[in-house]
Amino acid sequence: MKKIACASLIFALLAALFGCGQKAQQQSQAPTTSKPAQAAKPLIGVNDVFGGKHFDQMLWGYYEAVTYNYTGDSAKDTEIFRQDMAYVNVSFQYGPLQLSVLPVDIQMGSYSQFMSVFSCGEKYYSAYTETGKAMFRKVYMEKFGDLSEEGFLKLEKLLGMNVAQMTFIQPDGNTQLCNLVYEIRDDVLTFYNLSVDEQYNATVGEVYARYHFLHDGGKLTLDCNGIRREYLSSGYKEANKDLLRVAGFAQDRSRQYENLEGFALYASQDGDGFAIDLILNNGARPADPMVTFDKTTGDFSVSWTKSDYYSGEIQHTDPRRISGKLIPCASYGYVSYSGFYLLVDGICYPYLVSEEDYKERKYTNVENGDVITDLQRERLAEIQVAMLAELEQACQIAELPASIDFVRGQIVLEADRLFGTDGQEITKEGQDVLQRFLDIYTAAILKEEYSGYISRIVIEGHTGADSDYSYNQTLSMNRADAVASSFMKQFPDLGKDIQFTGCACDYPIYNEDGSVNADASNRMVFRFLLTAD
Repeated sequence: MKKIACASLIFALLAALFGCGQKAQQQSQAPTTSKPAQAAKPLIGVNDVFGGKHFDQMLWGYYEAVTYNYTGDSAKDTEIFRQDMAYVNVSFQYGPLQLSVLPVDIQMGSYSQFMSVFSCGEKYYSAYTETGKAMFRKVYMEKFGDLSEEGFLKLEKLLGMNVAQMTFIQPDGNTQLCNLVYEIRDDVLTFYNLSVDEQYNATVGEVYARYHFLHDGGKLTLDCNGIRREYLSSGYKEANKDLLRVAGFAQDRSRQYENLEGFALYASQDGDGFAIDLILNNGARPADPMVTFDKTTGDFSVSWTKSDYYSGEIQHTDPRRISGKLIPCASYGYVSYSGFYLLVDGICYPYLVSEEDYKERKYTNVENGDVITDLQRERLAEIQVAMLAELEQACQIAELPASIDFVRGQIVLEADRLFGTDGQEITKEGQDVLQRFLDIYTAAILKEEYSGYISRIVIEGHTGADSDYSYNQTLSMNRADAVASSFMKQFPDLGKDIQFTGCACDYPIYNEDGSVNADASNRMVFRFLLTAD
């Protein structure tokens, strides 16, 4: 792999984070010192759709003040926004400024989202996908050497850090872009100054501002000492209704609504209605879903009566209807990442996997996906789902400790069940588990109806981040080798089709709070690669 130049990498990442090229005529460096706004007053007399349960991702997205870009007259909109506005003195490197205590627009998300796209050699990667994040770690290693536990955790913290780009207005009507990090506690948003050096060390400075906030499903409200503004997600604004495109997919089945894996919601071309592309667990796409969506309140409903399978067969299902609130974490009106929360019967279901990452995972097991037709690609995805469903049912019947990841097309076994803690040789108990698993696995994938579709079997070793990267790489590779050797010994006819690799801690499993789950990350993964003529 070609090394990416240090200067270009730093520019790509820091430029994305600090907004280089956006509103360049209005920017200067982020404030080195600032006078924080006073504590805000609670929002009274309104209900929060999250029931007071606040968490980081709930505010991901780009929002504009309702009164900004409202009339189409920039000067008039500025005056409307500035009415009864207070200002705070901020010290910049090139001098002091007065900025409004509330922003005219605000973009919030994780650092990895703000990284957007970076290049390595002749390829480009999205940092909002698993492959992109893994490549970022590899680039880091090439630049700084071995990735220690401390370095890995530093990168994980940086990639998951909540970052905000906020445009404030000045008394003369000009605007100023500031780059901050934020945290949520109860109903209070606190913003801090942020700096990142060439070694990707992130330093959080003093408090910049504090706001009380309310997310009622249709809009975001910010309050600072009684000065209050309402904000809409960019695609929700009436002027931008033709830009609305909300897409999100579930991280896993345990946190999705019934069998709804995800969907993409689009505004129709005339802006008067919406179209929706639903995806269900079994690979089915409802052929004629009906959707209603109120951008003011977030009220959402979708219904369907039949499913269109990729093979062309139409299978009727029971009529279904989902009603609740749709809360986007981002919109395509300003930035190109996805995610939303679906609230049904008082329960919040997160769909935070981007459409790009979902497709990357969905087709990651298709070997020649760039040369086959869309119909062939979807047919392979259908076959993968069918095989995984058989494996899931067989493992449940056999009470095997295996989990099925339908999005990535993987079967996962806990590494400790095979090797014990930090072991590289399969234990006696592990051999029994592996034998039972391989019997079930081969029985499913070698069925006649799947003949000719499976080209290779890949066994991956994964670890947590509790040691140096080089140690994790060796451990994961040796474990994958041990499992592959056992596989080939028991099924010699498959030997030429079996490959193994060590992934170290490149693809961690995360807890709900965004931290790395070391136990879950320590795993063995089985994938079958599919091909079509």
